[in-house]
Amino acid sequence: MAEVNRTARRWDWVWLLVAGLASSAYCISTAHRVGVTFDEPAYVQFGCQGWRDDSNWRLVTFGVMPLPPDVQTLPLNIWEYWTNSPPPEDDLSKSLPVARAANLVFWWVLLTHVMLLGRAFGGSWAGRIALLLVAADPTFLANASLATTDTAVAAMVLAFIHHTAAGRRRGLTRRVLIPGFLLGLTGLAKVSGLLYGAIALALLESWDLIASGRLARPPGATLGGWARHVSFVLLGVGVEAVTIGTIAVGLIGVYCGVDRNEDRPLVKIAEWLPPDDEMKESAIALAAKYPTVPNAAAIVYFQYWQNHRGRGIFLWGQWREEGCWYFFPALLLMKTPLPVLLLAVAVLLTRPTRAINLLTILALALLLPTLGSNLMNGVRLLLPIMALGYAGLAVALVRAWGRCGRNIGLGACAIVAGTSLWVWPHALCYLNQASGGRADAHTQVADSNYDWGQGIPDLLRWYEENGRPAQGIAVWYFGGDPLVSEPPLYLVRPDQLPIIHGQELKDVAGPYLLAVGTSVFAVHPEGSPAKTAALRWLKNHQPIARTPTFFIYDLRDQP
Repeated sequence: MAEVNRTARRWDWVWLLVAGLASSAYCISTAHRVGVTFDEPAYVQFGCQGWRDDSNWRLVTFGVMPLPPDVQTLPLNIWEYWTNSPPPEDDLSKSLPVARAANLVFWWVLLTHVMLLGRAFGGSWAGRIALLLVAADPTFLANASLATTDTAVAAMVLAFIHHTAAGRRRGLTRRVLIPGFLLGLTGLAKVSGLLYGAIALALLESWDLIASGRLARPPGATLGGWARHVSFVLLGVGVEAVTIGTIAVGLIGVYCGVDRNEDRPLVKIAEWLPPDDEMKESAIALAAKYPTVPNAAAIVYFQYWQNHRGRGIFLWGQWREEGCWYFFPALLLMKTPLPVLLLAVAVLLTRPTRAINLLTILALALLLPTLGSNLMNGVRLLLPIMALGYAGLAVALVRAWGRCGRNIGLGACAIVAGTSLWVWPHALCYLNQASGGRADAHTQVADSNYDWGQGIPDLLRWYEENGRPAQGIAVWYFGGDPLVSEPPLYLVRPDQLPIIHGQELKDVAGPYLLAVGTSVFAVHPEGSPAKTAALRWLKNHQPIARTPTFFIYDLRDQP
């Protein structure tokens, strides 16, 4: 751990305050420019109902840990309590900006602990550079601006790692109780947080054993005596690790609770599963055999089912039904700003021993399980890894190049901040220039990496700015924004209709223009015969315009 004087520590908090306020302003400024993403309506609605009913079974049936939605909807619940009127969770134009602002609680926790980790291993300047890299990065800002779970789990993972590393060889409270509590919060943020936390705990314990020399053979000790010493040390470490895990599991179980009524989550999950799914019968059997399954166990079961089922991916212009092992590493290379990538390569080539520190090792260790994952959603799942990598890079810069490294790091932070301002408010669509930039990002990635359904405000803005053409816009997209069902918009789902020939799209769109989301083209392009026919026909027609996430067609006079 690096030694930092008191004056430097005070200035560190000033840096945190400035970076936190500036980045929070960036996030809040996008609230009315970035539309509703696919997951947010359920989080807000179920979070509000959970406060009202004192039960989180609705979130559980979707495999969602309740802590982030509970925090995000807490201001809405307080409003209901003081005004004696229900919060407007169904009116997302009012409730969603509040929930997104509340999510900044996790953003500040993340910024605080990435700074503390950088400072602990590389001194104050390493902490400040790590802080600025995260606070300025477009991918972090995009996810911090949303009422989802990904910033929350990143914040909790880093808080757990910091306090676990700082609490080694301290008292019982800092060594076991606080890490156990934080690991529980990590799991309550997202199920994947438990996996990240377990890997980090194992690595931190191993690192501490090696660095402290507690396993070294004492001078003059016999082989048998040394073996007993090692066994005693490992037993103590194992007992502490099990205690930390027990505290975490207990906290998660108590927080999530148990629902014994007809809304038991495992029953609902069994109903959700497709009829031909091989795990449906086992879910029904479990629900019948164990009527009081803890909600947390139901969430883990749901996530296991999702990972077992797997999902396809869209990468580099190609849809893959089975996914690929390099999906997440590819996303990291595409979503990380070029200055950060170039600095990492430069340090690795010129000072390889300085590039290796506990934080970079932790980042690599957390990345390894993703190579075998079947649930490949997006770069948002990698935010804890990116934050650790940025902190590790900041430490490496300061250690490798000293004052020069500090200045280069600050320059890189300024460029990254400029990039985020340049792509505002569409940071969710960001790809670095080596990957084609934002203009071509829709040809490289999809879903939450580019088009998560957030583009309805841009579509409405285009409609108004172009004189309200036609009678409105028929919208075919991947999302859940309520505005899509209000004039001048009209939601259509051609993929669910008995379309045989692509030109039947003209009848579906009727007198409207047709706006097609980029994720519609990318995700499951052959999901149904109707969708295949419709997309093939559209590819032979030129759109009259486009927004960041929509192609707009005028099919009224098309042959």
